[in-house]
Amino acid sequence: MNFLKQNQEILLYRYSIKDYEAMVISDLPSNQY
Repeated sequence: MNFLKQNQEILLYRYSIKDYEAMVISDLPSNQY
């Protein structure tokens, strides 16, 4: 049970980082112009 909870938090953390990276990457082209 505890392991599942930890695993879920790790997944949430990794997905939030991916969302953040996608946001930054999508911002790059607009910043170059």
